[in-house]
Amino acid sequence: METIDIYFKGVELTVSYTYDEGDNGVWRDSNGDGYPPTPESVCIEEMTIKGVDVSELLDCYIYDIEELILKER
Repeated sequence: METIDIYFKGVELTVSYTYDEGDNGVWRDSNGDGYPPTPESVCIEEMTIKGVDVSELLDCYIYDIEELILKER
């Protein structure tokens, strides 16, 4: 698990998350099978403000915060 401090809507958040770098996929391997690529992603585990867990309060912004983390990496 990784941790990052980011600003979201003017408030500093400490976010704990796991990162998946994605996969380039394989269009065709030696037997003709393959699979599509997957993009990089993060899965947020916890969001805190000054040590207070605010994950439930910010749940409606989860995708925005995940995108912000990906841009910061």
